[in-house]
Amino acid sequence: MTFLDIARPLAEHGFRVFPLVPKDKRPVKMSWGDHFDAATTDISALEQWDAEVPRANVGISPDENFCFLETDDEAALREVCAELPPEIWDTARVSARDNRCYFIFRQTMRTRKTGNMTVTREGKENLFEFKQHRVYVTGPGSIHPKTDKPYGAEWRTIPAMPDVLLHRLEELYTGGPKTTDADTMDAETARQTALLDSFLGTYEVSTTGDWFNKGKQWYRPIVCPWEDTHENSNQGTSTCVVYTEGGGYGFDCKHRCASKTWKEFRAEVQGRFPDRKFSFVEQTPEIVMGRTKKDVAQAVEIVEQLDPELKATPLPRYPLEAWEGTIYLEFAKRAAAGNFVPLEFFVEGAMTYAGAIAGINVRHAQSDEITLRMYTVLLASAGIGKGTTFRRIRSFAPGLRVMDDVDPERAIPKTCSALLSRPASENGLNDSLLKHAHVLLEFEEMDQLMGKTEIKGNNSLMSIIRTCFDDIKPGITTCTGRPDAATAAFLSLLGAMTPSLWRKSMEGRDSYGSGLGGRFNLVASNEDRTASTLLKMDIGDLQERLEKIFSKLEFESQEIDTEPGALKLLADWWDANHRGKPHYNRVNVIAHRKALHLAWIRGMPVITPEIMRQALKLAEYLIGVRDVFAVSKGDDKTAIGENKILHILRQIGPKAVAAKQVVAFLDGMMSRASVFNALKSLTNSGEVEQVQINPVSGRSYAVYRVSLKAS
Repeated sequence: MTFLDIARPLAEHGFRVFPLVPKDKRPVKMSWGDHFDAATTDISALEQWDAEVPRANVGISPDENFCFLETDDEAALREVCAELPPEIWDTARVSARDNRCYFIFRQTMRTRKTGNMTVTREGKENLFEFKQHRVYVTGPGSIHPKTDKPYGAEWRTIPAMPDVLLHRLEELYTGGPKTTDADTMDAETARQTALLDSFLGTYEVSTTGDWFNKGKQWYRPIVCPWEDTHENSNQGTSTCVVYTEGGGYGFDCKHRCASKTWKEFRAEVQGRFPDRKFSFVEQTPEIVMGRTKKDVAQAVEIVEQLDPELKATPLPRYPLEAWEGTIYLEFAKRAAAGNFVPLEFFVEGAMTYAGAIAGINVRHAQSDEITLRMYTVLLASAGIGKGTTFRRIRSFAPGLRVMDDVDPERAIPKTCSALLSRPASENGLNDSLLKHAHVLLEFEEMDQLMGKTEIKGNNSLMSIIRTCFDDIKPGITTCTGRPDAATAAFLSLLGAMTPSLWRKSMEGRDSYGSGLGGRFNLVASNEDRTASTLLKMDIGDLQERLEKIFSKLEFESQEIDTEPGALKLLADWWDANHRGKPHYNRVNVIAHRKALHLAWIRGMPVITPEIMRQALKLAEYLIGVRDVFAVSKGDDKTAIGENKILHILRQIGPKAVAAKQVVAFLDGMMSRASVFNALKSLTNSGEVEQVQINPVSGRSYAVYRVSLKAS
């Protein structure tokens, strides 16, 4: 098997991959950057690597979607976790040799806040390695360097990392159950830990966990403050700990520099930071650690670690009341039983399905562009339950109204039904449109569709989808040699993506301008819990009601007009607030379409001003989500970034926070430079205060808080 044979199916399932040395586990040296940064799901990049190193093994790098639990002794790991439910191991498993393997899990909010962990047993074997940051595993199908046999895989549905398993790993890593209760510390230890926290804040060193005890010592994991002193520190962020030691304190740093001996490295770090003590230096008498927070030049209460519950991306509230009394909301309430999927996901998904089925049989009396067609994308963290959402929405569609294929032998309702399609190319979509009048594109992992726009010369599929949003007769063209091309197309779309993949797909585009992004109806959630118990969903009565609605359309299509008062409401709203803003493009069209949905599903012959008011609530929600997830260039992006930072500072005010913590908290949504520029701009405008902290020892640094004068 070639590199591409192994890598392609992994990439198509969302794993970020890169080449390893053939029959080895070492990364192929990248001439232009780090292999972690080069890891990708882009098939064109994989094809290029395949041409250069066709027999390469495949490395998989974790990201915000996946994490790995690797063990050299699977039996021993299962034994120390024997008290946990056996189903925690029901996930994909990749075997190397003998008893060595790794398990694949989906990331959760808890795993993302947890550093890499390694626990070593007697000898050199690892009981386990928990990998989720700048580490990698060897992909299935790769050749093991010792056995000369391929890594095997047992593929199953990949669940989120169970909390009980993560908690057990943390216990094994820290040497026992964690405790963060300060009352269990003696007075001297409490004094030392308080001094240590103050010292870490002085140097803007971030912590990655709470204090925990191990014997008589107290430890706290930190982000290594010396990473820039060496070249190859891919050990993760929790390989360093700070701890109490007698009358002082110590650091344990596992980072090594490949270009220096350990002795040289030790001397360099000690010389660079002479006022710090390290575990590799002899214990010295009482160390002056600098002043505590109360002794700084200005008395400012500083937030040591931002709480992820603050939500860096403040999503607007979804106006469920707009759908009150509709079959969509009734379905959503039943579909949400036993899981944590937001009601709005079910509502908007059901609306998109119903619009695809009804198709051109429901029309606006004065505009061919105002139809029930919708391009809906659900944005949520990995593990939210996208599969649950899609399965339940599919069951909402009655009987043969939604088909996976067209069978000429079956009697199907041709006027009110939709063909479910997942095309991989423009020819695949053209074939679907030739088979049926109404086509519904469904992508549970929509990054697979968006990724096609990144492949040079393969934009035809996306071009057809863009065109079909506005037109029923788009004039589709196909590749040379295709005899037939669809002349009519009523196309709807329902997809789902993680926020980070969405931003990556939109980066470098006009985001919500004239391209595909402006046609998307976005629904988003900050929820990170997964389905617990999926209760049986009884919606037989709802399917019967929906079937009656569709049956009427088979005999007579329905035309719905908009009252002049409702049109004026829409025009005034658009002119006053949103016209001309690039990432609000087509929101007025989507608002009018939702008004059409509201009138039709309620059995109304006309869009009234009251219905339009409800539709505008939904449009305001869409604008709020676009504001959060916009990546367009220019002033809009700057303003959106500033709003994110202001949102954080207002929640923690009047406390202050270091810029470095804001960068980490935003988790890649804004670069370090963008955060500092935004803070500078907000400070200049008077919305934010910059306060200089001047400890007696060490360098001064700035913290930021929302302006007390402004508030």
